[in-house]
Amino acid sequence: MKRSHLEECPFCNGHNCFSIDRAKGVYKCFQCEVGGDVFTFLESYHNIGTAEALRRAAAFAGVTLSEAKRRDIKFSVKERIFLEATEYYHAQARITDTPLSSEECPGSNGNGGRQYFIAQRGHREDVLKLMKAGWTDGGLTDHLRGKGFTDDEIKSSGLAKERKNNGVAYLSDYFVKGLAVFPHMDGGKVLHFTIKDPAKKFLYQLTNEYRAREWRFYNQSVLYRFNEIIVVEGENDLLSVMDAGVIHGIGMIGQPSDEQIKSLKTACVGKHLYLWMDNDEDPGKPLVKGKGYIRRICTALQEVKYNVRVIVYPEEFKDPDEYLRGLSGDIDRKKEIKRLQHEALDYITWEIREISRLEGLDKRLEALKDRKIFAALGDMVEAEKLVFIEKLEALGLTRKAIDEQIEISQELRSELEVYFLSLQNKREADPNRVASVIYKHIGKQGQFFRDRDGRVYLFYKHLIYEIGNNRPFNALMKRTTLLLPTKEPGRSVWESLASEAYNFGRQIDLASWISTDRTTDTIYVNLNSPNNVILKISKAGIEEIPNGLNPDGVLLKSSRKILPVNFLPDCEIRDGMAALRELIFENLACEMEQKYLVLCWFMTAFLLDFAPYMALMKFSGPTSSGKTTAAKLLSLLIYGNEHLGDSSTAAMYAVSSQNPLLIVDNLESEDMTKSGQKFFLLSATKGGKEKRTAGTETDTTEEMPKALVLITGIEPFTKSEMSNRTYDVEYSNKFKGEDFIEDEVIRQIIKRRDLIMSAIIKFIQKEILPNLHKRRDFITILKKDHRGHAKNRTDEFLSIMMLILEKLVRHIPFYSENDPYYGMEEEVGWGDAEIRKAWIEYQDAKAKETETMSSNIIKLLDGLIREYLMKMKDLGNDALEYDRDHEDQVYKYVHPEYALELMKTKPEIMKDEREEEYVSTIIEFVATPKEIVYAFDRFCKNNGLRNPYSNASIFGERLKNDRHLLEKTGWELVNRKNVEPYWKIIKGVRFWKFRKTIVR
Repeated sequence: MKRSHLEECPFCNGHNCFSIDRAKGVYKCFQCEVGGDVFTFLESYHNIGTAEALRRAAAFAGVTLSEAKRRDIKFSVKERIFLEATEYYHAQARITDTPLSSEECPGSNGNGGRQYFIAQRGHREDVLKLMKAGWTDGGLTDHLRGKGFTDDEIKSSGLAKERKNNGVAYLSDYFVKGLAVFPHMDGGKVLHFTIKDPAKKFLYQLTNEYRAREWRFYNQSVLYRFNEIIVVEGENDLLSVMDAGVIHGIGMIGQPSDEQIKSLKTACVGKHLYLWMDNDEDPGKPLVKGKGYIRRICTALQEVKYNVRVIVYPEEFKDPDEYLRGLSGDIDRKKEIKRLQHEALDYITWEIREISRLEGLDKRLEALKDRKIFAALGDMVEAEKLVFIEKLEALGLTRKAIDEQIEISQELRSELEVYFLSLQNKREADPNRVASVIYKHIGKQGQFFRDRDGRVYLFYKHLIYEIGNNRPFNALMKRTTLLLPTKEPGRSVWESLASEAYNFGRQIDLASWISTDRTTDTIYVNLNSPNNVILKISKAGIEEIPNGLNPDGVLLKSSRKILPVNFLPDCEIRDGMAALRELIFENLACEMEQKYLVLCWFMTAFLLDFAPYMALMKFSGPTSSGKTTAAKLLSLLIYGNEHLGDSSTAAMYAVSSQNPLLIVDNLESEDMTKSGQKFFLLSATKGGKEKRTAGTETDTTEEMPKALVLITGIEPFTKSEMSNRTYDVEYSNKFKGEDFIEDEVIRQIIKRRDLIMSAIIKFIQKEILPNLHKRRDFITILKKDHRGHAKNRTDEFLSIMMLILEKLVRHIPFYSENDPYYGMEEEVGWGDAEIRKAWIEYQDAKAKETETMSSNIIKLLDGLIREYLMKMKDLGNDALEYDRDHEDQVYKYVHPEYALELMKTKPEIMKDEREEEYVSTIIEFVATPKEIVYAFDRFCKNNGLRNPYSNASIFGERLKNDRHLLEKTGWELVNRKNVEPYWKIIKGVRFWKFRKTIVR
């Protein structure tokens, strides 16, 4: 235990999230939300009642409890018999802490229970004690008599049965001798008993007549305590799962009943259900045995509010118990179960996988229809649907055949056809009646709504259509009704339908793939998750809510690029961050500190609404330096696929308005168009542009980039407006890992994408949203310690990245094992201050290099001075005018073409702080903006260049803007008091004085 927290939560196994307040005597897990005092901890952890928790707490504390008067707990006779039987059976199992001797065998000295449970099945003693696992010896009836129960009461409990011997009736145990017994407990009561016969002669359990009505599952109390539930079939399956340290499992005990299905529907809303069934099936009966049970549960829980996954394991193992017992001793079984959960399949993928085992296309197609796979695909978002279409094509189906099977129902078209045939002319059709028919049919699978501006929409098949005369809606109507807006009653129907939608549709906020409520700091994200759920991320937690059909009135558009992400609510942030480090962080071929910059920038994709602007990201470096590979890895993580390209400007607007990340690969200065540059600036400043709405003549839509923008290229940006808003990271072969295999890394990213993305989202919810106020501290640091740094235009955005960094280094440590600070982070800091300082210095150095290379004023000034000095050298000092009035030895020269008078001091030998000698010369000249522009014109003409300054006014404004760049390269604008920034003003004419120190 570290200070006030456990390293691992005993309930959800999360790390660094279980806090203990010793003073108040309470605990709280900030991952699974359990909490309470010492008594509730014992109740939850050991699955015991309040009284037993009090007794155990007293034993730990060394306190002797006096026998108080028992409260009148209203247990029925049958319930008391069940409790007594549970304790009796458990005692007969002889589950002790003593080692098992080789002489113990079934039936000898009553030790068959220990032999079966521990020696044969390999279960842990603490789990067997927790679950009160028992053993039958045939003596329960006599034991219950000894406890004062009558024969009628014992018989009525179902635990004894009347038998006859030579015509004489007698009462004996219902469960014969030598069976393993599993009491099913919940809420302090025993609800049911089931058995296993080691000899496999008997297969029965307490009949329905005698078990408690409220019984549903073995270990059913966990249904309401965890967000993740693992469902197995048998008792030993569940015990083996619990042996591994995973306690959020339940056992069905045979095929799922209607009551069990109803319980899952009630208890598992918004939860993640993992089905880990036996590997058996009956080809003739698709809903029986292990794989049949999967079909029954998944088809029953296919609504949006359920998230059901299927755990897949090698076919050679018949059930989870056999699989876990078959693992070698060096495998962590708890981690193995987590791995299986992370790699679990959605039902459709699992079903397609099963169908692929069938031989012949006809059988496969028949199975797809019988199991309603095509119907399920018809309700999916486009990005999710495409994933499954690829899987179906792999079965041998053509795209055309798949599309035909997915096509929508013909009911709407048929009803309209009947109505139109009743008329003499289709033009006579009542548009209101037609609109009502359309509203009725499409409303069954879609939703009509309006926004705050009065526009009306249809949310159908996970796509959003604006109702009106536009191409997408016209195409939908033609496909579903055969109506066209150019022929009556089409246009009138459109108008009537829009009015119907406005009158009866919900008012809702329509957003892109992400939306943020700044009043509550709540983020809504659409990651194309199964069942069309979106994530609601707030300080209070993370909820999976229906898209559009939620109390918050939020409807998010679906990104066509994002492949579905299955959010894992009970994943450990530590595990996801470890995978992020292994697969992304370690494979970025750049400096260590800049790897953090890239990751922190990437995570802001979920936080863009928390800053008024953002920063672009540039991956620079020569060919084969790893910059494109790095961009590819980020694309694979966010999208599940590679989305790199040299998009047109129009495409960039479209992509960035509906997706989290835009990657423009291999963009060089010569390829940068004015429209492209404008797009990048609008992205950084969160501006937008108006464009004509598709399918209309007059309507316009504002297209606003709302994505992170990543550019790769060899050359730096030369425009200061771009470079000031761009973080530039240099990639190099020297940072590449020797064991990097791109294909293997890509495979692993795709495989572990759900885990990593879930961990990032949980990280943002738990560690960033509650600490947004700390951005002020980072703004203060930037203003105080790094005032005027190269990227100061992005300070508010950078403060969010610094907040992410402060928390991220606790998951991806900066100090290695060889560092003297390793293991001392709590005392000396985690290295985030060192990293963020490196960020600023790195970007300052890159900016200085880029700015000085790209400034036209510096280029022209340095070019002029170079020509002056060469001319003065050719003439020699004797031919130059010597200024005797100047305090230094100064020579003057007026270039015959450029007409500027340049003064140069006599070279002077000096020494630096290391006593190294160097030669210093100062040059300066005074001129008006007009004279400088003239000199630039002549210089550019002589050297085949274009003068970027067409007049003195433009030059003057650019000079004021680039003054800081001049100072960085040794130039100085000398001014006098009262006329700053000028040297002098004579009769309204302004003069600049330029000075530069040349060192050789």
